[in-house]
Amino acid sequence: MFSYIPRMNRNVVLGIIAFICWSAFSTWYYVTQIKDFEDQNMTVAAEPIESKVIQDTLVSVTEVVPTIPFEVNRTVNFEKDSEELINPALFSSFMDSIQNTNGGQNTNIQLTGYTCDLGTEKYNLALGQQRADKIKKSLESKFPTARISTESKGESEPLKPNTSEANREANRRVNITITTNK
Repeated sequence: MFSYIPRMNRNVVLGIIAFICWSAFSTWYYVTQIKDFEDQNMTVAAEPIESKVIQDTLVSVTEVVPTIPFEVNRTVNFEKDSEELINPALFSSFMDSIQNTNGGQNTNIQLTGYTCDLGTEKYNLALGQQRADKIKKSLESKFPTARISTESKGESEPLKPNTSEANREANRRVNITITTNK
């Protein structure tokens, strides 16, 4: 009977080791895989059955069923103190997929320009508007101009604190919100 106790202790120790390993692995997986995914703002949320909302950074819009009303939120980033896109090819392919989804019919596009905190508030409001207007100009050949609206919020609503160059780069953006109806 006493010889059985060491075997139980060994099983308890192995169970504790397995629990610690699993805890460490799940923590590592969350920090390196899931947390990064959450930070990329790539969430999909269902609305009423007639519509879908997609928060998009890299997801293809062609996954959306064309007959269902939907809303797509997209952010494009700009070079410092400029109206030049950081990745124009990605923006172009995104807009082509939106146009192919429903042919541009019943599509409303809201463009909101933002900047980082460098420069004066007045300058940043003007630069944000210039960025939104540049995106609008590139969309006018694909969508009716009357369905595209622009505004600037300058530096007023940063995505990230303007504490580093990487954060400032993320704040130099135009948010594109595209909504469609049946």
